[in-house]
Amino acid sequence: SIGHASPEAAAGGAIGLVRNGDRIRIDIPNRSINVLVSDDELAKRRVEQDKLGWKPAQPRPRKVSAALLKGGLPAIELTLRTPVAMEALAMLKKELPDIVIGAGTVLTVEQMEQSIAAGADFLVTPGTPPELADALAKAPIPVVPGGATPTEFLSLMARGFRVCKLFPASAVGGLAMLKGLAGPLADLKICPTGGITEDNAGEFLAQPNVVCIGGSWMVPNNWIKAGEWDKVIAS
Repeated sequence: SIGHASPEAAAGGAIGLVRNGDRIRIDIPNRSINVLVSDDELAKRRVEQDKLGWKPAQPRPRKVSAALLKGGLPAIELTLRTPVAMEALAMLKKELPDIVIGAGTVLTVEQMEQSIAAGADFLVTPGTPPELADALAKAPIPVVPGGATPTEFLSLMARGFRVCKLFPASAVGGLAMLKGLAGPLADLKICPTGGITEDNAGEFLAQPNVVCIGGSWMVPNNWIKAGEWDKVIAS
């Protein structure tokens, strides 16, 4: 989810460096905000931000996406789980126009609206409460709303959805759940995510009610941290 209230904060600026008890100076004519602490303290805080992955416009999201695209995976879900996720989404849409990017882990109507404004090609939710479902049903881009029970899927189908996400797939029954849903919800196509691996992907894709799957085995953290993009391409 988005951890800052402004683009300036998400970009690693002064607001993102403020701590409880700090004094700040707001210069409205010059559109600037300054934290009144020492340069050494500010530098220390910036290092902390970088360790948490809050540094803006990092090349890593672009390199990961470019490697996936080169490897033949033209559609990705960028989950909104870090403070700079929305910024990364907008950057990738601008710099990699050939890739289809969905905003994932959309939890609120506000995040839905922000994702659309950032250029998301589609939206994905892990679960879909009524208020969010109503808003998503009116979204101008494709949506894959999440559910985990027949009741949730029936509610989504009543709003017009015919493709939904099963999450967390393995935890709620995996293949057995998909087979159980196929009969009574024959018109529903499903994208299972959560617990999908390279080893079991084929079994999930073989189910007649599965339209696609989601997983992250092609981008393990150790490859990303080491910059082993050739392995990502080959996977």
